[in-house]
Amino acid sequence: MFFSASPVPEVHATSYVYVLKGAYNEDGLFAGAINVTEYRSDNSTFTFTLNGQTIRTESAIPIAFRFDLGYNQSRIYYCTNVTSETIYVIKPTQPAYTYSFTVINYLGVSQGFLETAININGTDTVVERWSIDVINALPFTLSWGQAYKMRLICNKGGYSYPSFVAGATTTATFPVSTEMFPPIPTDLRNIVVSANRVNMTWISSIYTDAESKTTWIYMGVSELGNATAIDSINVTSSTYTWNWYGGDQGKNYYVRIISSHQIRGILTWVITVALYTAPSNPWTPLDTIIGTNSRFPILPSRLVGVMLILFMFAAFSAKNAGVGLIVGNITADFLTLIGWTDFTWIWLGISMMIAIIIALSLQKDKESSF
Repeated sequence: MFFSASPVPEVHATSYVYVLKGAYNEDGLFAGAINVTEYRSDNSTFTFTLNGQTIRTESAIPIAFRFDLGYNQSRIYYCTNVTSETIYVIKPTQPAYTYSFTVINYLGVSQGFLETAININGTDTVVERWSIDVINALPFTLSWGQAYKMRLICNKGGYSYPSFVAGATTTATFPVSTEMFPPIPTDLRNIVVSANRVNMTWISSIYTDAESKTTWIYMGVSELGNATAIDSINVTSSTYTWNWYGGDQGKNYYVRIISSHQIRGILTWVITVALYTAPSNPWTPLDTIIGTNSRFPILPSRLVGVMLILFMFAAFSAKNAGVGLIVGNITADFLTLIGWTDFTWIWLGISMMIAIIIALSLQKDKESSF
């Protein structure tokens, strides 16, 4: 298997950004200008000339882009539901012909796409992408003699078929079966793995081997629909927690965890980490009842949380100012976590550090006074 991804749920965003680059030939060299047609979800089209780079920003996900290759040929690039994508427009090497690929969806997956990809300058680059929901066979344009990696992405994950070499055989069938997407266990007796989104930027991945028979652990985070890891880590350990803070609130991710076990061998998990949804604030109706005023720095829905924080500061400071500072900060952390306040975590972290420093200073002054 060339790569593995995870389910691709629908993404809700205000805009979708597509950066088109090219055209390039299949050796990675710039091949000049090319005409591109964008097929929009409202059944309208937009045609433009790509000569290096063009950025398209849309309020809805386009259906596909069509690249005019000349010779009465074209390549199609269907859009998945990621919020942004960089698309390299690749022209085939002549002679190029149309090859008909049929996908048999035994498993009944949805949001499925079949891709061809080639290695350009050390990076696997998608050349053409068709939706498997197209009724007829999928017409891919391939260069004679070129080997293309065949990849399927869908709501169940990702799968790579054997490479297809464009030659005299112009048809191929690609089945989608349960063997391609078996259930992924997250608890194998004494091995437990998990990946959770703590907030909009923080993803926490955990691997625990109670028997300590794991020799190394790999963890990598990727954006859904993309096989390349954004960030990863390798450790020699049987138990490890990896906290990644580079997330984007508007994007879905998946975490790939691979381990080497002394008995079970190489184990792999792919865990979906969906969009972050902030905790709901039960005091939000106060914004409507009381109303909001841009001159007032705190929304009415945040007043209850702020009053609780101030109360904790005052109540504990009456006994010990240092303790009051720390307890007040802990209260602010908790209320932000459950959505009652909206302080940034950077601000909360700095505030806690200052509170600890002040508490230690007060304690030192108190001891020196005796």
